[in-house]
Amino acid sequence: MKKSNVQAEKATGSRRPADDTGTAHAGRTGDGDRRQLRELKERAAKADEHWERLLRTSADFDNFKKRAAREKQGGD
Repeated sequence: MKKSNVQAEKATGSRRPADDTGTAHAGRTGDGDRRQLRELKERAAKADEHWERLLRTSADFDNFKKRAAREKQGGD
């Protein structure tokens, strides 16, 4: 008799769905998992690019403020 997902979860402590044998999918990497991992890596790379751009823009703005303050005081 097959275990339900709830029974499989209780038996294994896993929240992953059970397969036809009633065991959790532990340690198996399917195409969906690989796709999700690739997508997460791409998103992490994009986030890193955005972070670097933010830091550069912030530094440029700080330099602008300092330059404007010096010019306002009459210095160069």
